[in-house]
Amino acid sequence: MIKYDLSWDDVTPPRSMGRSKFYKQKTDKCCLRLATKPVQVDEHWIAENGKNKSHLCAGAACPMCKAGNAPSKKYAAYVFDRDSDDEPELQVWRFGVKVLNQLAALAKDADYGDPTSYDIYVHKSGTGQSTNYNITPSAKKQKLDKFELEKI
Repeated sequence: MIKYDLSWDDVTPPRSMGRSKFYKQKTDKCCLRLATKPVQVDEHWIAENGKNKSHLCAGAACPMCKAGNAPSKKYAAYVFDRDSDDEPELQVWRFGVKVLNQLAALAKDADYGDPTSYDIYVHKSGTGQSTNYNITPSAKKQKLDKFELEKI
């Protein structure tokens, strides 16, 4: 189930967004531009052919919930990868509550405000279950260009 009307104040710990390309961080530091506010995504992880696959929760009528498989809460937002040399492409970035809390703190900070109005740096450390992400804002505030706005 996807909850669309999150405000930056809706930061309580809690898949697919159509046929969108999903963003995967390839380096320890990347630069992203949020194109939208986050949405809450409830997903189930089911083993299929030896691999865990994500399935979007159907909400109150969800058969996986009724079978005792509780969904995990994640968040997603559309982003532009500022480090890519390719043409700007809208991608879905999935993240957990720790990243959401950092984004919400920036949004509520009078010096920064809404994180869709500036680039952010995502610093990744650790691996597997011990992976941590630290968000820092770019010192420069710039609007999305015309080409990027057409993609949203």
